[in-house]
Amino acid sequence: MDLKKATILDAIGEGLFVVDLEGRIRFWNRWISTYTKQEPKAVIGKRLDEVFPEVNQDQLVRKIGASLRMGVPTYFFNLASGWFIKIPFKKVTGSPFEYMQQQVTIHPLDPKEGLVVLLLQDQTAAREAQHRLSRFEASEAEQKKLFLDQLTGLHSRSKMLQDLPRASKPLLAIFSVDLFNEMNKFYGYETGELILKEVSARLKSYFGDEALGIYKLPSAEFAVLEEGSTSIDKWTQKVQYFLENTMTERLDNPKSGQRIPLSMTAGISRDKKQLLRHADLALKAAIERKKTWLIFDKSLDDLARFEDNIRWVGIVREALEDGRIIPYYQPIIDNKSGETTKYETLVRLIDPQGKVISPYYFLEVAKKAKLYAKITQRVLDCSFETFADSKAEFSVNLTVDDIQDKETLEYIYRKLLENPKMTHRVIFEIIESEGIENFEEVSHFIQRVKSLGGKIAIDDFGTGYSNFEYLVRLDVDIIKIDGSLIRNLDFDKNKYMVVETLVEFAKKLGLQTVAEFVDSNNVLNAVKALGITYSQGFFLGQPEALIEKKGSSRVARRSLNENQLDAFKELMNIAFGSALSVMADIVGSLVSITVPNIDVMDPDKLNRFVDLSLNVRGESWVGSQTFSGMIEGEVLLFIAPEPARNLAALFENKQGNLLSEKTIRGAVLDFVNIIATACVKNFSEHLDLHTKLNFPALEESRIGLFKAELGLEERLVMVDTVIKFQKRDIHANLVLLTRVGDSLLTRLDQYIEEMVGK
Repeated sequence: MDLKKATILDAIGEGLFVVDLEGRIRFWNRWISTYTKQEPKAVIGKRLDEVFPEVNQDQLVRKIGASLRMGVPTYFFNLASGWFIKIPFKKVTGSPFEYMQQQVTIHPLDPKEGLVVLLLQDQTAAREAQHRLSRFEASEAEQKKLFLDQLTGLHSRSKMLQDLPRASKPLLAIFSVDLFNEMNKFYGYETGELILKEVSARLKSYFGDEALGIYKLPSAEFAVLEEGSTSIDKWTQKVQYFLENTMTERLDNPKSGQRIPLSMTAGISRDKKQLLRHADLALKAAIERKKTWLIFDKSLDDLARFEDNIRWVGIVREALEDGRIIPYYQPIIDNKSGETTKYETLVRLIDPQGKVISPYYFLEVAKKAKLYAKITQRVLDCSFETFADSKAEFSVNLTVDDIQDKETLEYIYRKLLENPKMTHRVIFEIIESEGIENFEEVSHFIQRVKSLGGKIAIDDFGTGYSNFEYLVRLDVDIIKIDGSLIRNLDFDKNKYMVVETLVEFAKKLGLQTVAEFVDSNNVLNAVKALGITYSQGFFLGQPEALIEKKGSSRVARRSLNENQLDAFKELMNIAFGSALSVMADIVGSLVSITVPNIDVMDPDKLNRFVDLSLNVRGESWVGSQTFSGMIEGEVLLFIAPEPARNLAALFENKQGNLLSEKTIRGAVLDFVNIIATACVKNFSEHLDLHTKLNFPALEESRIGLFKAELGLEERLVMVDTVIKFQKRDIHANLVLLTRVGDSLLTRLDQYIEEMVGK
């Protein structure tokens, strides 16, 4: 380069490089030297990535070539960080940036020589202002979304919880639309929404002037909060008039022409300390007693029962998360050899102090809380692990509810298919006292299990629903004779005759028999004399946590509880909002994003989701970016070929049909990088997770990368959302996967405490 050009370029008050087609430095100006503290003579002739390892050399060379071929300037972004080269600067308090934010434009200088000028401009101040504005707007939008019900325009439950402490003498009424679920199904969901809008309008019209707040609660419930300047009697009369007059007017359905009858039930409370809970109890009692309304009184509060159930739900949930639901194994003795050849698997809960708790205390509560299937799956997992290297058979108890639960059935079948060498030792013991009412479902389950190599036992045979015809038709392998018949078998002649008949019947069908509750040597001798195949009871062996294999006693990593999941959702929504503003700035287009669907995924569920995503999206591009540090995970982007081409055209400022496959791939991966960096870093900043996040080099995803990187023995949080450009035909599905680590859980708990404190 001649001296005149060099002098002109050197005087420019912005960063400037001259590089060739290979990205080698031919010149850089005084501005660059000042800010990087490197003299030109030390770097001339070197490639940019040799001086600055953070430069993406392949992308840079591709951009240089494009600018020279087209004869026009082009932009070069490091979309992940906002900088091209790392230039430290004096950080302003509250700034999210570690390095100077830069915009780089590539200008063709000498096509013959293959030289371009890279103009580097300092954008830090502008981007800091934009960052503050976007965070403010996102926070304002989130606050509005949090406190307003989108359908009715009423305040939400969150706003009500904020308002309740402000009322000095509050009166609260909770209203529920009668038969709403039935009307929703009969008339359709559009009519259901119409009903909710109409109810909200009537509540606002009737209570609006005097109410402290009117709120839309989950499902078809509403609440009205009023300051207690009036007496409870007058408040009740007001609620009663609304229910019996205003709410009884029929609703005209303009779509069908039908007139829909409406009515509501209400629960009323005035105790400030437990206002919401008491109103809710009064509402439930009114519904149960078929009353229009009820005021809370102590007779409605079966507190001990409720508290006990709620307490046990919490205990069971935490025990599942912490791996403290475990199987105990009771030996079953072969009556001929006297050896232990089988074990029955019995569930136990271990409390945090190590106390073993019987299922009597928690199984029924677990069923009501929809945790029963999780317990069954946990028992299956542990049992298969325990007996993997054993020759003994083992039985797992199943209720008819288990057999009718599709998820549990699929789990059982998958376990059998995954462990073909163990299936001949697995026995599923149907607890007959539950009743076998749906014969076809139970029969199908039995045939399926037997086709996979497993065995079937009927528990408690001889009492309750005992039915010899069922026994023949169900094609079982083992009957377990109920303990009430075995107890005192050594001297009760009537029991002896009944058991003798059962044993003879079983022998003719080729079935094995097990005597339960064998409690003495005399009973054992009577059992043997009758020819019963096996014996079981405390006399022979108590249930124990059998073989402690290596790693089997390890407490599993906790998953997120409800409060942590709520906090995670809140922060992720904010983080995605920040990612949107970054994308909108880069592509010069409005961007919309669906509310993320956030869920806790176990390994099997995650695998099914990924498989389904790939199948549904067919020939979609799959971009991937892993991240690690205080939090770890991966971003996966599923985008169809045409939207991917449009995205690349937007980034490259070219017509889509002129772009190569390599260019499209690069654009997809750049886009993933934007999301991973903007979203994940913003999320970590909100939690003050200051440990640096590491973003490995981008590559086209092969899905298995994630499994290899993190391992799927631990639960993950999945964020599934859809991104659309409002002005361009570009849309994509985004999945963000984050491992549930102890540091993340701890910081979420701290965040929750901080928010409660505020």
